[in-house]
Amino acid sequence: MATPRCPKGLGPSGRRLWRSTLADRDDGSRLELRGDEMVLLAEACRLVDDVERLREALVDEPLTVKGSQGQDVAHPLRGELHRTIGTLDRVLRTLSLPDAADTAADRSWAGRNLARARWAS
Repeated sequence: MATPRCPKGLGPSGRRLWRSTLADRDDGSRLELRGDEMVLLAEACRLVDDVERLREALVDEPLTVKGSQGQDVAHPLRGELHRTIGTLDRVLRTLSLPDAADTAADRSWAGRNLARARWAS
C-alpha cells in the first residue's frame, strides 16, 4: 500500500511528521491509520507547523510587553505558543502512536493491522 499523500499546505515540519509517522518501519511494517486517525495526524502536522511559526515570530521579541495599565505582562505570542504545544500534545496522545522503543505498543498496532487485513478479505 502506498503512503498517503501529505495534506496540502503543510510546511517542512508538518511534512516531516507526516512522512515519519507513515513511513515504512525498520521491520518493513507500516502503521495503518483509520480515517479519523488520519484527520488527527493531519491536524497534528498543522499544529507542528504553527509551533514552528510561533517560535520564529518570537525570535527577536522580548519576554514581556507593556499591558493595558503599563504593567509588564508576558508577550501574548508566548501564551499562544504554550497553548498550541498543549493542543499538539493532546492530539498526539489521542492518536497514541507507538514509540520506536515501545515493543508492547508495536505488538498492539501490529495486531490491529492484522485483524483489519483479516476482516477486509
